[in-house]
Amino acid sequence: MTLPSQAALALTEDRRRSTGESHQALHALLGDDDQALTIPAARHPEQAQLEAAVLLPRLTGEESDHPQDCVAGVAGLRYRREGGGIMLHRPGMPARILLTGFNPRWWERIAERLNTDYGLLQSERDWTPTERAAYTAAVSSPFEPPSLFSALLRRIRATAGPGPVNGTAAWHSVGGSFRLEATDGPPCPHLIRLLGDGPTGLGWEVDHKTCTCSCDHSPSGMGCKVIAMPTE
Repeated sequence: MTLPSQAALALTEDRRRSTGESHQALHALLGDDDQALTIPAARHPEQAQLEAAVLLPRLTGEESDHPQDCVAGVAGLRYRREGGGIMLHRPGMPARILLTGFNPRWWERIAERLNTDYGLLQSERDWTPTERAAYTAAVSSPFEPPSLFSALLRRIRATAGPGPVNGTAAWHSVGGSFRLEATDGPPCPHLIRLLGDGPTGLGWEVDHKTCTCSCDHSPSGMGCKVIAMPTE
């Protein structure tokens, strides 16, 4: 058996850290130009929309004249067991997200409990009119850039750390920038590398950080917060 060369390992390192893919799976994608592997973007706008919605779902569920406020969670979201995991999808739409790494029965057991308390729409084979109205309002909103949050979801593993509780949140900040917070996440330099330029970076320009990790001083809490402005 031939062990992978150090040079090849270096070319897949950033992507492996971000996505959790193995070097063996990525090695076949390496070209002859000695360029580090990037992370592919969503191929279809609907895929980016679904990925962005899963990362930032709407959970208000309030009665309102605004259609988006009438649906808690991700409008149109359904799931089914497929390929050894749970496939998230919307009926009649091309986007798919496959969740793996756990027993699918766990997901189904939790969904059954939630259905008892909240009346999930999973049993509906197609969109309900209320969901369709909420989805239409969401995709026409000028305030949500799905490509950015979709890209962040594709790098979600890179925001995880060694702590017992891992969580990642991203939302808009004042002035058109975006805020990323990783609980129990990696040190600030790693997050800044993820957000900034580089083979697997998002192309943002980091202009502020609140550091509570041990990268350059004694920690006062857990995790890091980074505010960045997407470059034009």
